Amino acid sequence: MSTPGTFVALDLPAPHGVEVRVRDETAPYGYNNIFTVRLRVRIGTVGGPVAHERVLERMGVYREQLDAVRAELLAGFRAQIAPYLARPEFGERLARHLRNRLAQAPVATGYS
Repeated sequence: MSTPGTFVALDLPAPHGVEVRVRDETAPYGYNNIFTVRLRVRIGTVGGPVAHERVLERMGVYREQLDAVRAELLAGFRAQIAPYLARPEFGERLARHLRNRLAQAPVATGYS
């Protein structure tokens, strides 16, 4: 997996220009041997201003089960996203969606 705070490439075949990266944000769940497994997946385009993020999470995982739960969460994500990544137009559509999302983002007004 990744070191805390850094995203690493996920081994998924993606169309040219699409990046799928994952960061492990697993943290203790109030006890020494129980954790919340949290994997933040970022899907974006190379050089894009924003990316789509999704959090894969499971609470109450014992230390001995951490690797198995991480693998299970990623396997489910791979199965879900693979059909989309197989589409040749996915990269272009993702870039357009991310640009639209950025353009429609609310703008906070300042104090006068």
